[in-house]
Amino acid sequence: MKDYNEDQYDLLRELSNIAIGQAAAELDCMLNTTIDISIPKVSIISFTNMRAKVLELYASLSEISVVKQVFDGFLNGKAFLIFGEEAMSTVAVQLGEKVALSIEREQTLLRKTSHILANTCLNSLAESLSGEINLFESSIFCQHKPFMDCLTKLFYSGKCRTTWQYSLLINFLLKTSTGHFECFIVIVLSEQSIDELRCQLDKLIEEEY
Repeated sequence: MKDYNEDQYDLLRELSNIAIGQAAAELDCMLNTTIDISIPKVSIISFTNMRAKVLELYASLSEISVVKQVFDGFLNGKAFLIFGEEAMSTVAVQLGEKVALSIEREQTLLRKTSHILANTCLNSLAESLSGEINLFESSIFCQHKPFMDCLTKLFYSGKCRTTWQYSLLINFLLKTSTGHFECFIVIVLSEQSIDELRCQLDKLIEEEY
């Protein structure tokens, strides 16, 4: 798999930063708080190295909840929204909820928060590249499970088996300025999308220069 050149990576990071910024703004409105975001990291890696790469990025995590969002269209792949242990408790507090957070209510908040972030981020990225994507119904992959256990299941279980040899990995971190909300968004694109995206990035670079 041919790697992207530095101009292509720079533009993709710029477009990804705009996309996650829009998603953070939507979440900011929902929670009425400031959302801090990290600079997007983008790389093409072999799928067999995906588990080790994600572990390297998020080694500080302990227990997590994960929502999986599958999408296709101009871009084809999966988004994993990885929430820290206290993320949904923080969301509930920011929404003014006074009662203890039940498992069912937490699942509702997981789906709602994930939909806002994934829908806004993925659609913004696709639109900036003159494309459209379709989002399938999201699924809660795990809830309050050890990070290492979830990571192994994400990339080695039959549920997530793939024929891809390489993937484009885009990842961000979102945190609230108050409370204990952490969400890591990991976007994995298919090999076909890597090539299609390369062509579209080149077109935008040519238009700019």
